[in-house]
Amino acid sequence: MLAALFVLGSFSPAAAQRPRILDVPSVIEFDVCVLPGEACTDRRDVADLVVGARSVQAAITDVRVITGSRTSGEVRSDLGFGPQRVFGPKELLARFEPGARLHVRATNRRGSRELFVQGVEPPGEATGGAAKPPPRP
Repeated sequence: MLAALFVLGSFSPAAAQRPRILDVPSVIEFDVCVLPGEACTDRRDVADLVVGARSVQAAITDVRVITGSRTSGEVRSDLGFGPQRVFGPKELLARFEPGARLHVRATNRRGSRELFVQGVEPPGEATGGAAKPPPRP
């Protein structure tokens, strides 16, 4: 009888609403150009970011998933869906100024509207992610 109650309880609507334990945040990297800016020529995907007390728009030009089960397309879709709250050290968040081109490393959960910034650097100096092959002579 107890086993039958357990089985029925695990299929209840309340059980379906429980948070997933295995929803591990993805580590993502993406290149952005904070709008407005003359250097921001590729404006196909624009994300609304809430950085501290400021609201900025950023053109997303490249997305890479470093760890996690999501695809770059899923992450790009999530970033473009509603404003994203950006959290992190003040010295990193201060770099989100109009016209800035940035390479951002952050964590994000599927469907979440929060980004936890781990690193911000100029796009040419990005060190995370997959290693690039050495240049050919």
